[in-house]
Amino acid sequence: MFANMRVATRLGIGFGLMILMLLGSSMFGLDRLRSVSDLSARVMDVHYPRASLSRDIIDANDRSWDMNQQVNFGVTFFLPTAPRIGQ
Repeated sequence: MFANMRVATRLGIGFGLMILMLLGSSMFGLDRLRSVSDLSARVMDVHYPRASLSRDIIDANDRSWDMNQQVNFGVTFFLPTAPRIGQ
């Protein structure tokens, strides 16, 4: 079939197939980019605020723990002979 065709015709068919494959690959790539964009928007809209709130809770917990340690240090350092209950 291809042996009876002229060289120009065979080259034209080859380049045409290459262009079709390039278009298909481009369309597939654009579709994947669109899905990545949708997923990244979901991460920023849904998951990031949750993570940010979690980080705020952890920071608040750390601050309260640090304040508690400072209070306990003050009591034990400045009042080493603090009266105990029952004595």
